[in-house]
Amino acid sequence: MQTKIIRFIAVVFVAGLVVAGGCAIWFYSTGAGGGSWTAVYLDTGDLYFGRLSSFPTLSLSDAWYVQHSPQGDVSISDFSKASWKPAGNIQLNRQHIVWTVHIAPDSPLITAMTAKTPSDALPPALGNLPLASPPQGTAVPSNASSVSPAGY
Repeated sequence: MQTKIIRFIAVVFVAGLVVAGGCAIWFYSTGAGGGSWTAVYLDTGDLYFGRLSSFPTLSLSDAWYVQHSPQGDVSISDFSKASWKPAGNIQLNRQHIVWTVHIAPDSPLITAMTAKTPSDALPPALGNLPLASPPQGTAVPSNASSVSPAGY
């Protein structure tokens, strides 16, 4: 009789741990609870901003991307509003990520993106970003302590 009670308690305990672990993974990976904004730089030279999730696959939600005009102007656009009407999150290939970095919640860029501000109202500092070409080798920005290298 005691072994049945002990087994039952053990099974309930293990099931509870599995459920709690699953909830923790889901909460962390989906950005539930406000998730942080992240910049993702690809080896193609493309720079995306959004909420990065790593479970079950690496994806970016609420995505924005940087565009370059032939005149050299830089702007940022809401990915979901692209002319070809993409639906859902961007699925990322880990092998093409050069670096990722979290963006401070009080950043003017985040303020503009969450307010769905037109790209011409974004901070002028955006034009100073190193976006012209992908870095040679493994480029690590000067604030390396807050940057995740490729292999996220």
